[in-house]
Amino acid sequence: METPWLGLGAALFLVFANGFFVATEFAIVKIRGTRLDELAKAGNRRAAAARRVVDRLDEYLSATQLGITLASLGLGWLGEPAFAQVIRPLLAPIGLSETGVHAVAIVLAFILITFLHIVLGELAPKSLAIQRPEGVSLAVAGPMKLFLFLFYPLIWALNSIAAAVLRVAGLETPKGGDLGHSEEELRLIISAMRATSGVPRERLDMLERTIRLPGKTARDLMVARGDIAFLRMDQTPEERRQIAVVSRHTRYPVVEEDLDQIAGILNLKDFFLRGEEPTSSAQLREVLREPLYVPESMRADILLREFRRKRQHLAIVVDEYGGTAGLVTVEDLVAAVLGELQDEFVTWGPSIVSLPSGAFAVDPTTSVDDFGDHFGLELDEHEVSTVGGLIMMRLDRIPLTGDRIQVGPIELVVEEMRGPKIVRVLAKRAAPAPALED
Repeated sequence: METPWLGLGAALFLVFANGFFVATEFAIVKIRGTRLDELAKAGNRRAAAARRVVDRLDEYLSATQLGITLASLGLGWLGEPAFAQVIRPLLAPIGLSETGVHAVAIVLAFILITFLHIVLGELAPKSLAIQRPEGVSLAVAGPMKLFLFLFYPLIWALNSIAAAVLRVAGLETPKGGDLGHSEEELRLIISAMRATSGVPRERLDMLERTIRLPGKTARDLMVARGDIAFLRMDQTPEERRQIAVVSRHTRYPVVEEDLDQIAGILNLKDFFLRGEEPTSSAQLREVLREPLYVPESMRADILLREFRRKRQHLAIVVDEYGGTAGLVTVEDLVAAVLGELQDEFVTWGPSIVSLPSGAFAVDPTTSVDDFGDHFGLELDEHEVSTVGGLIMMRLDRIPLTGDRIQVGPIELVVEEMRGPKIVRVLAKRAAPAPALED
């Protein structure tokens, strides 16, 4: 009776060995390297060892796969005969033939081994590692280092053969360290966090806007040409002062005749440095700064780098013909991440306002992204950047007062026009369709 019990002991050892390697695999993938760095700085030696495991993730993942494979093969080789040998005497009273007893014992041993392998060798260790990756990573780092040392030649050979097979197939060898998420995966994670986590909505909105930022262009963020507050070279100081008082900006494009002929950018702070206000065109030119020009198609993240490199806060956006299409500032980039910011001098309200009737007053210059965020809509509109532009694109003409378009469950109504420009838009949730009677 010693032989079967020895086999049973070996089988149980292999089940737990399989669980050890499974837990290791999930833990070292899930653990954050930054967390291990924190623990290592606090003097945790096991954290330093675990960090070395994470730094060589490819090799250690291969080691866990080898360990799982060896444990599974050994379990099939030793476990089934050992369990069958223990079960066989228990079936003797049933009265089956020797062949029947052997067949039933083999089947029962297979079922029992499979159950132990799945529950104790796979599912339980996986759940433990996912729930407590830090503790598991710290516990397995030492033994895994020894296992990798003992089997390194075999692991290296297997990895090399696998890489060669992939190269023959025209594929690249996957890197275990390249476990980052794509933009779409990050959006799905944020959507899941909205439903399950206690993270405030404002933080999740900020994360989502940050992810979307590289997909925006200068055209999406700019103030349109028709809304730019600018100064003229031939204006009197009083006229320039009046424009500054009304618009309340710090920087202004100064034009020769129109916005396609920009002489420079005027920063009102330069007046304080000079100690006097320029009264002539010549004096005004002395304080003008060279304008920064960017194309409409420049990505927002590249635009931010350009602002940093040139130490500028304002850029003139030009169209494909070289004409001025609009103006974009650092504040526009910040607002694209943090949401709309209200300057202390700004007197207008938010771009989407709830009305007592249940409808919403929408500023036509509201970005399509902000509109979608407000109403919980997933909008894939790349050709336009504002609600007003969306209405014009859907109508395929200059809108008229009273025109309507449907955006998901939201109906947009043009409330007021000023020439070809949309001034006011009303948003209403579409009424549900009446139920059909039998």
